[in-house]
Amino acid sequence: MVVAGVVLLFPGLCFLAFGGQGAPFVLIGFVLIGIAIFLFIRAATPPKPRQ
Repeated sequence: MVVAGVVLLFPGLCFLAFGGQGAPFVLIGFVLIGIAIFLFIRAATPPKPRQ
């Protein structure tokens, strides 16, 4: 899975390297990826027991 994840990062890195006109799209992409990572981590952690 790690290898597949690294392979899937290559198109995004190429876009960042060669897509000078797409700066706003890069920022929107980073925000969306950050939100997705936060939601995945929150969904993966077990809920805290209530007292």
